[in-house]
Amino acid sequence: MKKVHQALTKSALILSLGFIAGTAFAADGEITFVGKITSATCKINNGQPDFQVTLPTVSVQTLNSAGKTAGRTPFNISLSECDEGLKQVSVYFEPGSYTSMTDNRLINSINPNSNVEIQLMNSNLSVIKLSEGVTGQSSQVVPVQNGNASLTYFAEYYATGAAEAGAVQSATEYTIIYP
Repeated sequence: MKKVHQALTKSALILSLGFIAGTAFAADGEITFVGKITSATCKINNGQPDFQVTLPTVSVQTLNSAGKTAGRTPFNISLSECDEGLKQVSVYFEPGSYTSMTDNRLINSINPNSNVEIQLMNSNLSVIKLSEGVTGQSSQVVPVQNGNASLTYFAEYYATGAAEAGAVQSATEYTIIYP
């Protein structure tokens, strides 16, 4: 009988602690997420959305201290066959595993300790803030004309210190935005 009483007491204690702990996790508010999915699209780079940008080979002397840049290389994302009614488009560079969230640049995936990252800029040569959301990246919005649009960007080496010789490679995913 004593064992039954102890078991009931322990069960009651566990249940009462559960109710107390449950109230410790009360919600303070609710966040509602809204968005829109469109059926309107464009064809990217004649159906080839994945591509490579080759930066020129530069000397370590060119990137001998933090903040120096070199090898600025233009690249385009060309859109065609855009659905009728689309007035403008933009690109969002998705933050990923190679994105430095503090520096807003792409980390050298082959040698992250080389003191070299890749910086992206829009057509006005403003740095694209890769860690920001869609509206904060400084990407660019361009008009769609006759079903076509072209978005010009630049990539360049960026020294975070005295650069070490070696290969540089990074990658980012992107999404076409229909604002």
